[in-house]
Amino acid sequence: TILHELRHIKVAMLAASALVALVLAVPVVWAITKQPTLAWTVIGAPLHLPHALQLAKNLGNIPVHLFVRGPANPVFWLGRLPVLDIFEDAMLILGAYAFWHYRQLDRSKLLLGGSFIAVVLLALGGPVSLTILLPLIYITIAAGVFYMLEAWLKMFPNNPAARGVGVAVLIAAVFISCTYQFTNYFVAWQQSPVTHSVFTHKPRQL
Repeated sequence: TILHELRHIKVAMLAASALVALVLAVPVVWAITKQPTLAWTVIGAPLHLPHALQLAKNLGNIPVHLFVRGPANPVFWLGRLPVLDIFEDAMLILGAYAFWHYRQLDRSKLLLGGSFIAVVLLALGGPVSLTILLPLIYITIAAGVFYMLEAWLKMFPNNPAARGVGVAVLIAAVFISCTYQFTNYFVAWQQSPVTHSVFTHKPRQL
């Protein structure tokens, strides 16, 4: 368990981590004492709760933006392309199944809890974007890739040709998916006229 692992961490490391966390927390606490409403911003919650219709809309936008049509925000996204590609969609489903299959493990509980908190914050419409979910999503995708590879190797335990083909196909799929996302962000998004218009500000005439 997590508590069991924490007991094996050296006291010096725990003390150093606590000291760093305390130093980082001091300016945040000081700012909150000066302006208490900042506490809601720090935890990612809105100052005012949305009405039921807006809450449902925010909640529905999460799967839409991930799988169908991305958010209209050129600061972070390229056009209206969905955040995930087809391969990532499939691996996300497999990874979710794998985590559910091993739901008694601490890492599964942590992932589920973190995902639940992120979804709640997105539904409330606080000062957070869909990027808060992406680390958890890609952890799940990685688990899906591992689960698929493990299942393939178990299916052909004594056939090196089939094992090699399966591994090669999976590596190719991961490479294509990474190249697609890399090109979207570092090439297409960077060179998009809409992106330039957002980040380019003309100086004021004196």
